[in-house]
Amino acid sequence: MLSHTVRSYFYARSIAVARNLVAGADYDDETLFLATVLHDIGLTDEGQGPNRFEVDGAFRAARFAREHGLSDAAADQIRDAVALHTSPGIAHHKHTVGALAHFGIGADMFAFGIEEVDRAVVDAAHEAFPYLDLRNNIHAQLVHQIDEQPSKWAPLSFVDIVYRKYRPDNPFPGLDELIAAPARPE
Repeated sequence: MLSHTVRSYFYARSIAVARNLVAGADYDDETLFLATVLHDIGLTDEGQGPNRFEVDGAFRAARFAREHGLSDAAADQIRDAVALHTSPGIAHHKHTVGALAHFGIGADMFAFGIEEVDRAVVDAAHEAFPYLDLRNNIHAQLVHQIDEQPSKWAPLSFVDIVYRKYRPDNPFPGLDELIAAPARPE
């Protein structure tokens, strides 16, 4: 997971350059670094709580930022970036740090927008921080967390999609059940 988070930072920086964004002027580089490097902390023992991993991670990452002297504004940007990193169509509307973190993470995890990342950056990042079966490792940790603590499941989310892939006979309602449920209590 460490390799993924660091690659995500390098990709986010490269995407910033491709979009003519300048560290220090358009966004704070330390805030971007922490947002990308801490974005999966909710999948670790240190970041675990009762919520889906993105939310637990967001709370833990913001607390880390404040404990280490970052401003409330920076901690809030880190919190938003971590909470929304699996939310396409939302993160990039919040603030530049959240957008860049989301784009860098997506480029690393699913190659979304990878064409914006300089090829030399991709090659150097993978050389220094190898892939190491990232997707399966993250998915396994996510499934383990939900198995242990069902409150971490969230309907119609990335968490739900991954969980259903590995636990097709899970106890949670799917889209059909949710649609069939009463629209209001009777």
